[in-house]
Amino acid sequence: MQIFNSQFRGIDETTDVLAFPDFFESNEYDKNDILENLRDKNFLGDVIISTDEVLRLSFEEKKSTDDLIDELFLHGILHLHDYDHQSNKDRVRMREVERKLYRNRPN
Repeated sequence: MQIFNSQFRGIDETTDVLAFPDFFESNEYDKNDILENLRDKNFLGDVIISTDEVLRLSFEEKKSTDDLIDELFLHGILHLHDYDHQSNKDRVRMREVERKLYRNRPN
């Protein structure tokens, strides 16, 4: 996970989840291109979850691994829908949507 994070985000440390949108051939894109591309496809991209981080967080947060995987998967899916948490406002908005989705997920 650290290799992926370093290669694709330029951050040389591990992370719990990464999302890779299915843009198109070019790495050059803008927000309108992404939204148009997502409307035309059923495949949004890939979500990678670090099992090592899930196990570490499970121990630290005293949560089940299944619950953590659900949380991280939803987090990744929201990134594929163009949510981010760069600003405090965006972080709060994304967290609210995550909580709503998590509460309403099928068991």
